[in-house]
Amino acid sequence: MRLEFRQRTSDKFWDIRRCKNVLNIQFGRIGTKGQTITKRFSSVNLALKEEKRLIQQKKRKGYVPFGKSKEATAITAIQIGEHVVQPAEHLVEWLHQCLKKGLSPKHFSKLWMQWLDGDETAPDCVGEIENIFEIPDFYRKAVRNRAERFIIVNDNAFVSLVAVRGNPGAYEIEQCMLENVTVTMTSGGPQSKWPAELDCGVPIKSLEFGLEPSCVVLLCDGRQLTITEDYSNDDIIRAKLFIGSKKVREYRYQQTEKNQ
Repeated sequence: MRLEFRQRTSDKFWDIRRCKNVLNIQFGRIGTKGQTITKRFSSVNLALKEEKRLIQQKKRKGYVPFGKSKEATAITAIQIGEHVVQPAEHLVEWLHQCLKKGLSPKHFSKLWMQWLDGDETAPDCVGEIENIFEIPDFYRKAVRNRAERFIIVNDNAFVSLVAVRGNPGAYEIEQCMLENVTVTMTSGGPQSKWPAELDCGVPIKSLEFGLEPSCVVLLCDGRQLTITEDYSNDDIIRAKLFIGSKKVREYRYQQTEKNQ
């Protein structure tokens, strides 16, 4: 099975093949032969379990099956201010309309600058957001990479917009939003930080990070997923996933962050 990861400067492939109790894994930059490693197991069942585990691990990181890379990608992100969720909602709706109407980046930039000069037809959100001169470049990157919609990410009151194509998972959306930080996940159980319910293919509308709960995820179908976390153990983070008010899962993970 071949998986690919295409996001901003990343353009990688990962391929796994099983022959009885042997796994052959090939990986590297798309367009090259890459590297190959071989893993042998004492039984076919152990090899099969490891194959499934590795595939799920890659998918959680944003890899998608070959030929479907177009379907799920977090393209680019921009922070637009603190405590500006309502203006962000207005801006996202307007950006959606621009994409839907096929507004070119050049036309968008011209219109945006007219609004900044005081055009009375400007949306209410224009005067309430930061990085206003960077919005045209954000839209240009979104259009050139065939974005389909935008997601609001509220990280402890700091609001960002993420342009996406298809339905990337929560992990990829978070990675796209972060700047100059590498997040390395080490599973403390069958799940990593983001459970399967928030993997690639789930239509996420917005993400909100905080202390209690640690994360609230609103899906496009109106459902709300909540994640609570217990940091009492420095080595293992214990998390609980709720859909609405119903607890559906408990899992553990480890997380380390380092500046690039």
